[in-house]
Amino acid sequence: MLDKLSILGNGSSALLSALTFSRLGISIDLFCNISEKNDSNLVTFLSSFSLKYLSDIGIDQLSDQKYEIINDIECCFINKRNNKRTDLKFIDHKIKPLGKIIPNNDLYDYLLLKVKDTKNISIIKGDILDINFEESNAVINLSSGKSYNTKLFIFTDSKNKFIHNFNKTELIKKPFNQIALSIDANVKRSYQNTAYQFFTKDGPLALLPVNDQRSSFVWSVKDNSEILEYTNEQIEKEIYKYAQIYIDELHINSISKHKLVFSFNKDMTYKNAIMLGESAHTVHPIAGQGFNLTLKDISTLYNVLNRYLSLGYELNHEFIFKDFYTQRITDNTLFSFSTMFMSDAFISKNNFVNKSIESSFKFLNRVPFIKRKIMKVASGRDFF
Repeated sequence: MLDKLSILGNGSSALLSALTFSRLGISIDLFCNISEKNDSNLVTFLSSFSLKYLSDIGIDQLSDQKYEIINDIECCFINKRNNKRTDLKFIDHKIKPLGKIIPNNDLYDYLLLKVKDTKNISIIKGDILDINFEESNAVINLSSGKSYNTKLFIFTDSKNKFIHNFNKTELIKKPFNQIALSIDANVKRSYQNTAYQFFTKDGPLALLPVNDQRSSFVWSVKDNSEILEYTNEQIEKEIYKYAQIYIDELHINSISKHKLVFSFNKDMTYKNAIMLGESAHTVHPIAGQGFNLTLKDISTLYNVLNRYLSLGYELNHEFIFKDFYTQRITDNTLFSFSTMFMSDAFISKNNFVNKSIESSFKFLNRVPFIKRKIMKVASGRDFF
């Protein structure tokens, strides 16, 4: 075995990182409390090329037919002043499929099973007391008294206390002053293989099909919105107002609420540690690309590590950190801040902003090559 790599995180990003880097043939210590699995009803959009990448590393359950294929995306902007609807359809028969909507719990379970079946990954349980960064390695001390040494440390959770302790100056954090309603529902739809985004007066509402019977709605509303106090029946009626031409029946099974916060790590590195997943960036769900952005980070770091290790460099060599940062900082910055600006614009009640969005939708409808470019980005074709 080569030098050891350690990962700290409890979510799917940590599991995926462990699986990906285990392919380097190195020993992986995964500090993951699997008892803290989140049983929410959240879903993740995985682009078609993200799915292919996951299949290539052995996570092929996500490509089976139990999840509906998304080929098209239809957007509808409702002007807050006059309630006028402007439609924008992303449909291109040459770019199919765009991806699939996967329940977060399913994704987590598939990844965890694979991790447990991978010999060079060790799951380390226990509370971390402190992490000491020395010149050539890091030492992880547990409250049990055990210590672990590692050449390279990877963080994936934004809420981890150690991130804030040693990286305060590099972390940009801003509340969106919005709460996302994550709604699991049984839905009969008029059209299959299509996801929808309605830009309503109360905030962006996405209809995300999981299969022919089940869909997820994600509605981002201001944190003082009266919708947060609505009953399930009232929310069903509100959804019908915007989606009635697309759905025949709707029954809400459960609703969970999540406060939306923007965070962006300007560096993504600290001594011999690298930030991935939510420790690097937490973006608004408006574009549905958060996990795909993380997957790009993970696959890029894998390629960088693979190249430098094959040349005889150690895991914590400065060239690895600089190369990874150079390759990912532009994409992460542009995507993170563009989704932040988009969320502010689409929830704004300013008449000029509303008119600008309306005009932008009309312009995009007349320029198919730009829509095609957006669809390529959504499918992951331009990266993987």
